[in-house]
Amino acid sequence: MTALLASALVERALAVVGVLLVVGLLARCAIAARPAEPLLDRLEASLTPARERLWIALVLLCALLMRTALWDRDLNAPYWFAETTQLWVARALTEGHLARQWLELLTTFDAAYPHRSALMMPVATAFQVIFGPVMHLAVLVGAFWGVLGVLLAWLLGRALEGRVFGLVFAALVAASPLQLVWSRSGGIYVSGPAHVLLVLWLGHLAGRRRSIALAVVTGIAAWCSLYQYYAARVAIPLGFVAMIHGLRRAHTTFPKAVGVLGAGAFTLCAIFVAFRHAGVSPALWPTYGGYLGNKGERTLADLVMQNAAEAGRQLRAALERYFLYTRAIRGDRTLGWGMQRGGLCFAPVALLGAVGLLGALRHPVRAFPWLALMLAGLALPVLSVTTARRLLLFDLGWCALAALGILAVLPLRCWRTLSVRTANGITVGGFLFLAGWSFASMALLTAAMPERAGQPIPFGESGFGDGIACLRCVHAGEAWRTEIARGEFIVLFDSDLEREDRACPGGLPLYGKQAAFAAGRNASFVEFYSLVQNFDAEPPVAGAVFDRARTDFASHLAERVRLAAPASIVWHFEEPTQWETWLSEQLRAAGGELETFATPLSRLPGIRVRTPPERALALLRDLADRQHSEDRVCALISRELREVYPWEVWHIAPEPNTDSERTSWLVGGWGAVARGAQTLPVHGPNNLQPDPDGRRFRILTRLGLDVGLDVSRWQLSEQRPLGPARVGFDCAVYHRSAWWIVDPVTGTVSSTDGDSAWLPAGRWVGIAATPDGSLALASADQTVVLVRPEERREIARFPADVWPSRRATFGECSLVLAGDGWYATFNPLLSALTLYDRRGERVGVCGLDRVLGLGAHRITAIGATGRHIGVGISTQLETLALSSLTP
Repeated sequence: MTALLASALVERALAVVGVLLVVGLLARCAIAARPAEPLLDRLEASLTPARERLWIALVLLCALLMRTALWDRDLNAPYWFAETTQLWVARALTEGHLARQWLELLTTFDAAYPHRSALMMPVATAFQVIFGPVMHLAVLVGAFWGVLGVLLAWLLGRALEGRVFGLVFAALVAASPLQLVWSRSGGIYVSGPAHVLLVLWLGHLAGRRRSIALAVVTGIAAWCSLYQYYAARVAIPLGFVAMIHGLRRAHTTFPKAVGVLGAGAFTLCAIFVAFRHAGVSPALWPTYGGYLGNKGERTLADLVMQNAAEAGRQLRAALERYFLYTRAIRGDRTLGWGMQRGGLCFAPVALLGAVGLLGALRHPVRAFPWLALMLAGLALPVLSVTTARRLLLFDLGWCALAALGILAVLPLRCWRTLSVRTANGITVGGFLFLAGWSFASMALLTAAMPERAGQPIPFGESGFGDGIACLRCVHAGEAWRTEIARGEFIVLFDSDLEREDRACPGGLPLYGKQAAFAAGRNASFVEFYSLVQNFDAEPPVAGAVFDRARTDFASHLAERVRLAAPASIVWHFEEPTQWETWLSEQLRAAGGELETFATPLSRLPGIRVRTPPERALALLRDLADRQHSEDRVCALISRELREVYPWEVWHIAPEPNTDSERTSWLVGGWGAVARGAQTLPVHGPNNLQPDPDGRRFRILTRLGLDVGLDVSRWQLSEQRPLGPARVGFDCAVYHRSAWWIVDPVTGTVSSTDGDSAWLPAGRWVGIAATPDGSLALASADQTVVLVRPEERREIARFPADVWPSRRATFGECSLVLAGDGWYATFNPLLSALTLYDRRGERVGVCGLDRVLGLGAHRITAIGATGRHIGVGISTQLETLALSSLTP
């Protein structure tokens, strides 16, 4: 942080020095003698082929060092989407038949990940074969594409403008902080700049040499942009721009020009026809809501009218974020000094680019390829959404304009008295300083990042919200790698699905798997909840973990531990809930050693328990056995009604005053509530409860807003903010004009009327209202307690199977149900409904996945009233009927 504060002073001093130098140069221009030969001509003449090769070798070496220095450390914030690649590569290598896999990728367009790109997957595979599945391998893969881009910038620049320009352009691309960060971050985006530069270079050579063969090669290279991130598709029109520019330079005849251009166009069309693939046309532009062409436009007028205002907003956002704001601090629009302030481009390059732009506009025909590259790069964010990665091609164009700006000032009279050696020294010094400042900015800004999840990557996030990282996740993975290498087996408990959401990726499971691969013990890491649910969303599995027709989670884990033969099992609770705290204590009682640790990802200290394998696995075996479905219990449940909604069902509450023979439900999604065909928008309805007056519902949103719903009029009534800043899924009950709210992380219960101090002690993780006006509280220590708030006393308690809920968010409450003469707890990880009679005696367990014929555990919501149970399965609502239980 001290270095970042000092950078502001350094920048101020450099600004003063820069102003003084400009004034001095202007004065010198006024009085300097004019030698016979301009400096630019002397520089070009001094660049022998050997010297040029030496200079570009030094630029490439500098680019390589910047992009690979300390590559196996978290010098830069890793990008989740790039870090997954090595797991997919490991799977591909395990499956074998790489040639067949690659041929299948040739028919895959608009790839979102490197492992789905026919161009990037072979490169990633080659690096993994050479270096092994080490952590942060994405840095080396990105360095390959980044350095290749610098080399192609030199080739293109010298072909279009000359040797001096080529070196300056390559140096600016090498030192660009945006290119540097994304090269080290990796992902599908990093090869786009190199690909576009390659097509431009080939197109120019085809036109300059009037070569039909090179035109065909250009067409093929342009077509291959379909295997890249969509931003690279600008290579298709830019390739023809470069051809036209080259043909003009060659002063070719019209028939020959038509032949060259026709060869490139024919090649593109021939490949298109040969593939006859339905995915080709959509791949030219993303089919993503809100982008140009995805708003139902039918005519050109529609296209303009529906997109003009948004394009204007995105243009402003792109220019502001590139030149002015949000380099490292999300949402900060204040101008200032220092590495952490400013846009994605350094001020000297921005100013030189402005000079180059003015010069290019004076001679637009000569500079047309650079203007086209700049405009095409700017059009990408303007016509979609502005993000840092979508400005990579605009950054290329601006570096080219900055190189033109440098060349534009060299003919000034003040430079003509400089020797070539002095000019080279100034150029090398400026390049090294710019490269060093770029590298230091990346490293220092990353070092200053909080370790919490969802932190913006410096030069990687520009306000959109997906260029983010979780450094604590990386550090946890690095620690696991060491433990796994010395023979430990890691079981991670990760219930924070919001941190692991793809829109705001974290990475605890990802880096755990990377750690196991890097340690050479692939099977020595397990994420507990994915194992129990038998569904792993993370690569390289991305599906069922085991065959649930043949085994269960406890048996599968025991088998993996047997094969790994670890010295001990480490049970890691990064963000412990009360249920996880209870389990950790059970593990300690089974002979484990418990320790806590500080972590920025949790309100409470994290927990680790190291146990010998046998006794801990016996504990899990007992938990699994208690959740086995029993046919005699499932026979008590029958299906009655099925409804379909336009969105996923996350909450279910019964309508008041429904009889025992039929029932209707109020259903909540992410942003709406519904009753049958009637729908109302509500932001984040997390808890739905009928008001005891029978005419209204109460809705408690995830941000703690209490909203009334008049059922008879079907309209929202009053709303008021409550105390809690955030309320979990199904964590609240509305009882006698007050909300009773459970926090499953701290295990506390609060009431909006302040009357909760009398409640008995417990690890409270769930709550439900009973038909007789009591509250049923579920405790993580496997107990359900019935309390009567108006009497301020406990009336009953019984042992119960209480499992956590992990459906969509963090801090969800365990699911407890109460009907007429029965109670139940529900485990959504196993679709297991455990029934109890009116006295709390255990009746047994029914797997609702069997009753409903589900192929996986994917129940999203559950509710109860009378003898009925409502079950949400994605967009469906099933109403089940329960037969009477013997008292």
